[in-house]
Amino acid sequence: MRVHAVGTNHRARPHRGAFPGTGKLEDGRLHRGTVRLNRKTGPESGSVAGARGPGRTTSTRAAGLGGRTRTLLATLTLGVAACSPPAPDPADLIVHNGLVHTLDDQLGTVAALAMRGGRVVAAGPDDEILRHRATGTVVIDLGGRAVVPGPTDNHFHALGGGHGVDLSGARTMAEVLGAISARAADTQPGGLVVTNSNWHEGQLAEQRLPLRYDLDRAAPAHAVVVVRGGHEFILNSVALERFGIAEDAVSPPGGRIGRYDDGRLNGELVDRAKDPVRLPAAEEEGDPAERLLRQLAAMSALGVTSLRIPGGSPQQFALYRQLAEEDRLPVRIEFLFRLRGVAPEDVRTTVESWGVAPGFSTGLLSVG
Repeated sequence: MRVHAVGTNHRARPHRGAFPGTGKLEDGRLHRGTVRLNRKTGPESGSVAGARGPGRTTSTRAAGLGGRTRTLLATLTLGVAACSPPAPDPADLIVHNGLVHTLDDQLGTVAALAMRGGRVVAAGPDDEILRHRATGTVVIDLGGRAVVPGPTDNHFHALGGGHGVDLSGARTMAEVLGAISARAADTQPGGLVVTNSNWHEGQLAEQRLPLRYDLDRAAPAHAVVVVRGGHEFILNSVALERFGIAEDAVSPPGGRIGRYDDGRLNGELVDRAKDPVRLPAAEEEGDPAERLLRQLAAMSALGVTSLRIPGGSPQQFALYRQLAEEDRLPVRIEFLFRLRGVAPEDVRTTVESWGVAPGFSTGLLSVG
């Protein structure tokens, strides 16, 4: 009788997709060794196909039933061992029994994934992924819940905002102007009223910016500067006069001065056009690294896993670097330096003078 231990072992092959380092099985399952008896061959031979590699056969002839039995057991053991799949690498974390959306066209949605060292090492059916469990592995039963790749905020000013009038909760133009009026009531006539930048016109029902005449109604006796992100100021009439922006002002290179349809200034100063407006530095309270950490932790709590910081200063980078060296960054950071006034040929030496070499990366903090 010839005994065949047939083991078609489909090894996981590397797959580039939404998860770095993900292994993907070709047909979605792992084939284990099977034993098949072939009664067409003679009783004098016992062999294992695949015991020494694909296409190779080991045959043993034994005299007597006892010899044949021992040979059969030995070859079965050898064949099954040779065809068993290799033990997978142990995982630090396994999530299973869920809907893991990989956003990969080939891998699709799977039930489980395994992670090690902060990276996904395998994704697939529960039974396969649970084989990565070892002593110390954290196993989370999702109970049918979904898992998605963490979103990235591609343009985030973590230290922006400031201590001006807070417009983050405003949902209508009336609420914006009401907040500015309230601050003006607590400010000496002729004084400066500045908003923070934690808002966007898209949050307002009117879906538009508050412009010069809107701000004139809110605070006619005060200079008002509405800070819209990092690229735009909106001034009322008193502020335009204070900072020397006349009706015949021309937009500078790299900037824009906004106007109403009738040609009059609407208060918008974009990019280099806002250079004449010098606002007093806000006095921040507490340790700046701790304030930064609180903002990053808030983003992490919302599910954001990566942030790109556009146009930061060396001083701001030092705060991120401090948190990275203390192993306290809760999200990945790609930091872009603001190099205003630096000639292209001087960029490298300038950045290196700040203690940042080309390709700088600590794992969670890198320079773009």
